[in-house]
Amino acid sequence: MNAKKVLDEIKWRGDKTMDKVTICYLHRGAPGDIKSVKGSLVKLGQSFFTIEGDLEGGKIPYHRIRRIDYGGEAVFRRHATLAIKGRVFSGATSPDSSGRYYTSMEGYRRQFRSLLGFDPFPGTLNVKVDRKDKNLQTLRQSEGIVIHPFEMGSRSFGGGKCFRARIKGHECAVIMPDVTCHRDAIEILSPLHLRGAFGFKDGDRVRVDVFY
Repeated sequence: MNAKKVLDEIKWRGDKTMDKVTICYLHRGAPGDIKSVKGSLVKLGQSFFTIEGDLEGGKIPYHRIRRIDYGGEAVFRRHATLAIKGRVFSGATSPDSSGRYYTSMEGYRRQFRSLLGFDPFPGTLNVKVDRKDKNLQTLRQSEGIVIHPFEMGSRSFGGGKCFRARIKGHECAVIMPDVTCHRDAIEILSPLHLRGAFGFKDGDRVRVDVFY
């Protein structure tokens, strides 16, 4: 169901109200290029909507809608795609701080299987993002799929978020921990051993297509 049909159904069904609707839409220049508006301020047109009190009188096409919430719950999402480019590099070498260590923990693996639909290879492919690539900041400001923190024994393990992605046409995911020492890099999780499958070496250029 597309965004307009979702809004029409809410507006014209007797048991729902636009007062509980929040529309998040693409607006270049806004924080994260996303703005939101309450459904009660929106007037629905055939191929666009307008916002009450908008002095610019802008007509916003429905294809710019990224998410519609009803009562705080998402009832519509449109996943855009962005490309992140960079170079492969080796991550942490300490056994208890490496991607292999964390992705081997059942507290995380259980979530990855449930959220992403695949059982990940233990370890991540690390990519240092090009300095001029602004897409990394867009991704950091995007909602993503939540990875919940958990406790194991006397230790606490932090949460983060992830995004479905593809590399060389193969399914993978970009993992963004809440706490990381690599603010200019991404970690890629995959059911494949990516270095082995594609022969990636440190310094190789790669492109990752991310759904956000």
